[in-house]
Amino acid sequence: MDRDGEPTGGFGDAHTLNVWSTADRDAPVLLWVHGGENTVGSSSQPEYAGDHLASLGIVFVSCNYRLAEDGYGALDGVRHNRGLLDVVSALRWIRRNITAYGGNPGNVTVAGQSSGAQTVAALMVMPAARGLFHKAVVHSLAGRFFTPAQARETQHRADPGVVHHQPVVDGDTLPRSPLEGPYGVELMVCHTADEDEYCNGTCVLCSGSYCVWWSMSLWRSWTGCVIGSVAGSSGRSRGFVPASMCSA
Repeated sequence: MDRDGEPTGGFGDAHTLNVWSTADRDAPVLLWVHGGENTVGSSSQPEYAGDHLASLGIVFVSCNYRLAEDGYGALDGVRHNRGLLDVVSALRWIRRNITAYGGNPGNVTVAGQSSGAQTVAALMVMPAARGLFHKAVVHSLAGRFFTPAQARETQHRADPGVVHHQPVVDGDTLPRSPLEGPYGVELMVCHTADEDEYCNGTCVLCSGSYCVWWSMSLWRSWTGCVIGSVAGSSGRSRGFVPASMCSA
C-alpha cells in the first residue's frame, strides 16, 4: 500500500491492512482504527477480528499505522501526523480496491476507539481525507491535539504518565482542531459510563447547533438522541447522533 509517496519502510514496515468479507457486491464498508495512545497497539489484536461483522454483510477493514516517534514524533524537516496519513492511505486503498471484496467505495464508515477515535476525528477535518469516507464513529475520544510547539516540548520533557504522541494541528496535514465542526460526514459518538470521572469536560465534539460532551454532568449541551447501548471491551457504552438524524 502506498505511503503518500514515501518509500516503503522509510519509517518501519507497519503500514498494512486486513480485510474480512462474505459480500458479493455493494456492501457497506467499515474501516476500524485501533487505539493505544498513538504509541502501542495493532490491528492484529484478537478483539479486533472482523469475522462477526463480515458475517452480517459488512466488509470489515482494519489497518496498522505508524506509532510513537515514527508516526507522531516532532522531527525537524519531517512532516507531522505521519500516522494519520497512513490511515488516509488505507482509505485510498479502499477507494481503489474494495469492490473486489464486495464492498461499496461510496459507503465507507471509519470507526475508532480512544486514540483511534482521535484519528477518526482528525480525518473529519483533514483535506487529504475529504470524500474518502461518509460516516464516522468515535468511541472514547482522547481529546487533546498538540500545536507543533506543544509536541516538541512534551516529547522533549518525556514526563512519565503523559501521552507524548498526539496529532498535531500544523495548519497543513491537520489544518484545525477536530473538536470543532463542521465535519461534512455523518457522526456517531460513543462513550462508556465510567469515563466521566477522568474526562473532566475536556472531551467534546461540536458541530453547528449541537455539542457532545463526554462528561455526563455536562450533557446539557446535547441536543441529539441516544440510539442504543453497546457492550464492548471498553465497558457499557451509549451511542449518540445529532438531533437532525433522530427519528420521530
